[in-house]
Amino acid sequence: MIFPKLRMAKQLPLISFLNYCLLLLLLMPGLLPAATIEIGVDSTVTSYTVERLNASDSDSVVSPSEQTVPPEVPVTTVAPLSEPTDELSRRHPHIFTRPQVVENLSSRPNATVERVLQPQGVPQTQTLSGKGSKELVALDDGEVSLAVYLYTYERADIVVRLYDEEGNEILFNGQPLLTWRRVDDSSFAPVKFKGEPDMTSMYEQSPGNYSPTSGIDYKFTIGKGQKLVLTTGGDAEPRSFVKATSSVF
Repeated sequence: MIFPKLRMAKQLPLISFLNYCLLLLLLMPGLLPAATIEIGVDSTVTSYTVERLNASDSDSVVSPSEQTVPPEVPVTTVAPLSEPTDELSRRHPHIFTRPQVVENLSSRPNATVERVLQPQGVPQTQTLSGKGSKELVALDDGEVSLAVYLYTYERADIVVRLYDEEGNEILFNGQPLLTWRRVDDSSFAPVKFKGEPDMTSMYEQSPGNYSPTSGIDYKFTIGKGQKLVLTTGGDAEPRSFVKATSSVF
């Protein structure tokens, strides 16, 4: 019984020393990384787990598995005008004033590419063949030449109307600018220009058989903004036409 007591007596100082070392480690966690320490002799073993803590001035480490949440966006407020509207309009009138007159970028508004690219001042011919209608607006004051030819076997007509800037038709002795009405292929039916018949517009091909004269044309002046409407109707043959030649279209 003496030997066990001696053995225990020897172990006590050792255990006390180890406990003292363990206390130092606990008080100074920065010396060792996280670890498990076992203290004891033979079967008498005591386990201690030591975790190394972060220094007070070091940044904490975020686990990759943790989900971060974006910070809330502060509510944006719109500051009111520092000056009343009346004061702004007085100091900056160009912002609040709408121009009364706006110049056109082109002297040929609503024109096709061909009409824009064509040289101005050069006469251009607008042709209506067969049956249909065509509208032309004068971009300036000028002279217009009308060439007409009406070939048909049945009732057919060519009518040219002139309108002012307000859209009112300009009549001549109560009639359109030009009319040519034929009831068949042989009757005498001359052109009426400005309300007056042109007897030379038809010729007698054989007794009682009249045909249209080729190469006839009529000239008149047109004002800027006035509109010319060409129309062919009835059973006019494809070779029938009305042509308007001018530098103002």
